[in-house]
Amino acid sequence: YKPVVVFDVQQTAGKPLPELAANLTGDVQNYEVFMEALRRSAPVPIFFEKLAENMDGYFSVDKQRIVLREGMSEVQTVSAAVHEIAHAKLHNYGLQQAAERKHKSRNTEEVEAESISFMVCAYFGIETGANSFGYVATWSKNAELPEFRASLDTISKTANGIITDVEKHFAEVCKERGIELPKDTEY
Repeated sequence: YKPVVVFDVQQTAGKPLPELAANLTGDVQNYEVFMEALRRSAPVPIFFEKLAENMDGYFSVDKQRIVLREGMSEVQTVSAAVHEIAHAKLHNYGLQQAAERKHKSRNTEEVEAESISFMVCAYFGIETGANSFGYVATWSKNAELPEFRASLDTISKTANGIITDVEKHFAEVCKERGIELPKDTEY
């Protein structure tokens, strides 16, 4: 080994370094109702807890629950919730029948969950591309094309199922709470 001079990024000048994934900011229209619709669509309970800043949430197979980080923006929270719901629906190997059980690589699981999150959020007009594209790129960098082709049908069917569930539950919650939405609201 030999000593070399290095610089901290703060000691440099120039354009900011590109980020693969960014924290999402912004509000979600009818956020409380939307989160309740997501809770009702989830196959396991959703909890909020203090988590490390670099962790938006997780699905616990052992405890059969989803945990989301407290204090995130509404957009980041919805995106993380859908991501973890996708994991709970697709990657809950402990509860699947032996015939259905096909363990996938962690990379494939993360790409599936984030792709589903992106599709569901996009359907409801919630922009998550700043985070989703970098996240998927990171998890898919060494992937084989046939592996991801096999996931496309799973991603599409699961996203459509979640969208259908959320729309149904959103309407139920609005009715229960006496909320009338403008006629141009799609969900």
